[in-house]
Amino acid sequence: MMQEQNNIPVWLITGTSSGVGRTLAEAVLNHGHRVVLTARNLESLKDLADRFPDTAHAPHSM
Repeated sequence: MMQEQNNIPVWLITGTSSGVGRTLAEAVLNHGHRVVLTARNLESLKDLADRFPDTAHAPHSM
């Protein structure tokens, strides 16, 4: 199982609170890839992190 996780692409996407960054993050997550989400307003990332708990990582605080 650990081997399979290593083959999943990991993305670092900035500006994922809205716009192109948000749309890209949702598309990548819907394809099963892992994403490190960043934004100025970390609260805006909570819904994505909650919808994709195994593949989306949002920092709790800066």
